[in-house]
Amino acid sequence: MDGCTGIPDQIAGISIRHCCDAHDLALFDSFDMGVFDQANVAFAHCVWEAGLWWFALPALFVVSTAGIALYWFGPKRNLQ
Repeated sequence: MDGCTGIPDQIAGISIRHCCDAHDLALFDSFDMGVFDQANVAFAHCVWEAGLWWFALPALFVVSTAGIALYWFGPKRNLQ
């Protein structure tokens, strides 16, 4: 896994790389929007649990809005 895309792997001295890797893994082999939504919520929950409760909602916004472009129109889309 390659860590976070679009946000730093570490924020305020707290690593969220494991959250990003879990998010990437959840979406690796899926084109289902339900899976996309669940993975995004799980990512925000992981960020919260890591100790960045104040960043969980902005993180959810980033992966849900910017992530949709990559999910639907990125290189993975050509594999479907």
